[in-house]
Amino acid sequence: MRMADGALVATFARAADKGRELAFASSRDNGQSWQTSTVFSADRSGVLHTAIDSNFQGSYIAFVSASGKQSVARVAYTTDPLAARPAFAVSGALMPADTAPVDGFIQASRVGWGEKADKNAETVAYGWQDAKSKSLYVGISPDGKNFPVARKVLADPHATSGPSVGIRGKYVIVSYLTTDPAIAPSDLKASGRSYQAWIESRDGGASWSKPQPLFGPTSASYPSIDVTTVRPGQPADSEQARLSGGTSGRVGGILVWETTKAGADSGIVFILSELSTSPASQQYTGVVSFRPLAPGATWTHSIAGHKLARGDVKAIEAYTAAAGRQFALPDATTRQFQYSALVDTPVRSASYVEVSKSGSARLTVATSKDTGKNFDQLRSFSAAELRTLGLRDFGPATVFKVSQCLFQDRDGQVYVDLLAYGPQGELQYARLPVGANAQAIKAAEAKAQLVVAN
Repeated sequence: MRMADGALVATFARAADKGRELAFASSRDNGQSWQTSTVFSADRSGVLHTAIDSNFQGSYIAFVSASGKQSVARVAYTTDPLAARPAFAVSGALMPADTAPVDGFIQASRVGWGEKADKNAETVAYGWQDAKSKSLYVGISPDGKNFPVARKVLADPHATSGPSVGIRGKYVIVSYLTTDPAIAPSDLKASGRSYQAWIESRDGGASWSKPQPLFGPTSASYPSIDVTTVRPGQPADSEQARLSGGTSGRVGGILVWETTKAGADSGIVFILSELSTSPASQQYTGVVSFRPLAPGATWTHSIAGHKLARGDVKAIEAYTAAAGRQFALPDATTRQFQYSALVDTPVRSASYVEVSKSGSARLTVATSKDTGKNFDQLRSFSAAELRTLGLRDFGPATVFKVSQCLFQDRDGQVYVDLLAYGPQGELQYARLPVGANAQAIKAAEAKAQLVVAN
């Protein structure tokens, strides 16, 4: 997580005397050096499902500690994340004793974001899925200091992910994946694939809306993508394909929010999904969905990924080589879609990894310069290129996380912060250029507003 003051914080599980313990790391020098401390070590037999977020009060970590057959969902909190030895307060159990918490998420509301003021309290939302019943549980801290036990907000035996939570004051939204026939496109045959659904609360979690499909009730309501068919000795042919094939992934899309007017109760929520054109495909396309927080607002969906090509693999490779890196790798598996935003600017990005059948991997960042309406800037990084940026051992098995907040240097260049596990379990940091300059974008916006005013 890139914090408002520019520092970096991260959480992860690491080896300990009797298993794994929860660790916290921070960096004040853009990832060149890190100071690491232990957050939770009283129960070292297991630490799982870690997630982190920060606001102006401090840093928050959701995690699960395991002891034998008992798993306990907890939240750890520090008011001084950049101290040499930050002191963490760790909650008690935040899920009922008869549950098995998995897939933890956490998000902190903020009194302001970047340069913009906000009168909302610094509330915190956190949640897990019960692996036994598949039900979703969400807890709401009214002040970011006290953490009530999470309540069951949805009993869905078809749910395939935990609750990805977003919060702003008393407004809370949850996105999750499910195979529920009421959420899947009604005109398609059941395939076992998962589809994105959402619920919301406007009273701090006291009551919740009914589950709704993010993309609508039928396949016709899903976004389309251009697919180019390439065959040897024949002209390439393009057609539109619906991204209604669902996903076999487990974790739901990431949500963030932003203020749009100083002191106003308005805002925008973003959800990043991974969708395929066919239930048989593992080649996913990122789709960013966003809507105002106003009641009854509709969702807008934007493609955030490569163009697709089908047909003869060698012919595709020749065709796509001539088009640069605008096309996905032929027959590649895509995964680990993650969303980021640069506050107080229209820059947004979606990061993901592609793995070809031959085993080669590359990491791609799709960037929008117009608040997510068009992700027309694509940058793909090969393993060799990532090595020069700090990821020494990037490959098909690499697990990585990016900060929800993008970083802008003093020249206005925008980067996404990334942490990855190396083959020996060590953490590696990289800062990837997304191909956008925030200063130039702001200058162009100011010039356009001046023209309109005149």
